[in-house]
Amino acid sequence: MRIKAKTRVANLLDAYPEVETLLKWYDIELDDEELVMSLAELCDNYELDLDDLLVEIDAAIEDDEDDEDDDDDEESMDGFWNAADDDADDDDLDDDLGDDDELDDDDDLDGDFDDVLGGPEDFDASEPANEPRRRAAARSDR
Repeated sequence: MRIKAKTRVANLLDAYPEVETLLKWYDIELDDEELVMSLAELCDNYELDLDDLLVEIDAAIEDDEDDEDDDDDEESMDGFWNAADDDADDDDLDDDLGDDDELDDDDDLDGDFDDVLGGPEDFDASEPANEPRRRAAARSDR
């Protein structure tokens, strides 16, 4: 619903009941007389700026819609976590991960570690972390 100066108060409240709080904040009595007025007539009657009221009404509606979206997000995440809790079982988790015994000491990791540091003979745990790289760079410059 597009809200404009000609919008009737009753129609506005039917579509957006949350606006009632805003109108009461402006000390507007929502009697039968006010409900049949347009927003422009209501503003004239209560000496309010129509543009300001329209902005406030839009903000109130937007805030309420944002609150509803936040509630929906929380509910969907609650469902996600509840489903995850239902599915989680320690035995299933162990089966999915496999046993540590599956890796043998003889498995080769493609020698990537050796290539980065310039070979296992260049590695010394007592040296600063960048020292093997410096020595490898110095060797390649020769």
